[in-house]
Amino acid sequence: MFKTRGKYDGFFEGDYRKSKSSGHGLRKKRRKPLFGLAAIFIILIFAVACVFHFGFAKKKTGEVPQEVIPKIEKRKPQKEYILAPRAMNKIGDADSGYIPRSEIHKLDISEIEIKPGRNILDIQIPRDRKGLPRIGPSVLVDFDSMKIIWGYRANETGQIASMTKMMLMFVTFALADSGVFSLLDTVKVTDEAPLMGGSQAYLDRGEEYTISQLLSGIAVCSANDAAYLLAQFISGGDISKTIELMNKFGTRLGLKNTKFYNAHGLPPARSGKDIADGVAIQKYKKRNIYVAKKPNTSTPIEMAKLAVAFCRYPRLLLYTNISVDSLWDANMERPFGPYLMNNHFKAVKDPYIDGIKTGYTVGAGYCVTASAIKNGRRLIAVVFDAQTQDLRDAFIKKLFDTAFDSLGIKDSLADTISTSELKK
Repeated sequence: MFKTRGKYDGFFEGDYRKSKSSGHGLRKKRRKPLFGLAAIFIILIFAVACVFHFGFAKKKTGEVPQEVIPKIEKRKPQKEYILAPRAMNKIGDADSGYIPRSEIHKLDISEIEIKPGRNILDIQIPRDRKGLPRIGPSVLVDFDSMKIIWGYRANETGQIASMTKMMLMFVTFALADSGVFSLLDTVKVTDEAPLMGGSQAYLDRGEEYTISQLLSGIAVCSANDAAYLLAQFISGGDISKTIELMNKFGTRLGLKNTKFYNAHGLPPARSGKDIADGVAIQKYKKRNIYVAKKPNTSTPIEMAKLAVAFCRYPRLLLYTNISVDSLWDANMERPFGPYLMNNHFKAVKDPYIDGIKTGYTVGAGYCVTASAIKNGRRLIAVVFDAQTQDLRDAFIKKLFDTAFDSLGIKDSLADTISTSELKK
């Protein structure tokens, strides 16, 4: 294919030619100046690109304000609270996704009392082959009479994982109703929020979200990054103050055995500089992250009290009963489009279950606080430490179905029509 004498033509086959002195040795041929000019040209292009990137780009980045958490100022409440238009809500207007301000009342954070009662339902605890229970402490409460109609170790303390976010949402609504901020206010994503682990809405630094959008991400997909960002916004950056506020609200609701150490329910960290009881600051990727040193804890009865506070204000259920939603930022500029969110509580697809909040960590197991309403009669159920998600959801449905049947409650025509219309 190539000549055996004289000049070699192929570059990869060899860039050599015959030596005139010996006639058989090989020596390198002299490269043409074209290769040197091309190399110099490539180096110049690379140098210009580096100057542009590290010079002009840096200058542009420096114009972004360092303080990305807005200062909270007292302002007049907005006329209406907006949710994502495509959210599948069971309360309010499904098309526009809002409740008029005229129909909204201030949050009631007075003490809630649930009266003890006897088990009127014959419900057996699921057990494994060795006879050990497959679920932990649980309770079922009648919302109308505020009495316990079924319970299993209902006063025992356990870890609550992401059910913590129920209190964060409750605090947010209380502050919005008092005029501290509006649910339509926008919040810029901080450097710290995207560093959260576990379930996320994948917020990116510098994006802007309304408080209502953050609540949607927290309620539907249990987004820890959205919860952390919201906690930063409430306290102006010092999350320990938000945690302190959550505990104060718990005291006013009568949650004597409930304690919060973070705003999202992630497991406690092993290291960090203590700044308060059970709260520390941990250095992660050159950022100061607020972490818990103890797990958030409560009892089934006290989580039921918090659920009662939720259900007294149906607009909170606008977030917790969403089955599927798409999360955009406020400017609809997310690089890869909206984030599709699916509710972790699969039972919320049932027409009579409002959802509220699920949770899971290794220490807490699969837990849930749920609400269901049928023919105007509402029930609250709480399950701690289930072994699997399917077991938890199935047992909650069993509690609701058995209770409604025992109380003689059946679906009303109005409930059926309302639910089918909102699912179109």
